Amino acid sequence: MNRISYPKSQFPHSAANHVANQLTKSLKKKNSINVALSGGNSPLPVYEALKDFSLDWKRISFFLVDERSVPVTDSQNNFGNINKAIFEHIPSKAYCVHDGTKPPEISAEEYEGNLLKNIPKANGHVQFDLILLGMGLDGHIASLFPKNKALNEVSKAVVHTYVNQLNSTRISLTLPIINNAFRRILLIDSKKEKLFKTNAWKTLPIGLVETENMDRIISELDEN
Repeated sequence: MNRISYPKSQFPHSAANHVANQLTKSLKKKNSINVALSGGNSPLPVYEALKDFSLDWKRISFFLVDERSVPVTDSQNNFGNINKAIFEHIPSKAYCVHDGTKPPEISAEEYEGNLLKNIPKANGHVQFDLILLGMGLDGHIASLFPKNKALNEVSKAVVHTYVNQLNSTRISLTLPIINNAFRRILLIDSKKEKLFKTNAWKTLPIGLVETENMDRIISELDEN
């Protein structure tokens, strides 16, 4: 896993520049590409900066890594937040996971159908060209939390799961899909980076993510 860090004040634009470079590389190889985005405090400012880059946005389709079982108008809905940050500013196609009008298990099935219909397969699974991940202080990625049975799913691309720690129902890409991406970028702050100071992270969900072809970009505290 490649480690890259930027001062907090530079993080949104610098990380967005890194993402834009990866997208440009992918677009040079393919007519169209598929990208999955995560919600959260670290990624959102990066998306806001990314929208100002001059890319061939019409050739990029965006999906979400995970979603909460709340209406799209809810402040906790990832699609709603990411839509405001970037989707409504660019001409890319963006797929909503769950808008709150259907049970989460139905939304999960329909979302998996969208993946299978629109994303080419490799190694037996759909393959995203790029997945942007966030991470919690407990080491969870997507909506795959420690000790959650969703971590064991190997046949489905998408799973709906109940997260006991948060008393919340989520919809998430599964580990095989995350690990099958051509490239992964993890966006975190310096507090979460502390997990990587020891080997403890290897026992958490983040430790189940393939580190090859993966960048870890950290927002460091600015020096006074």
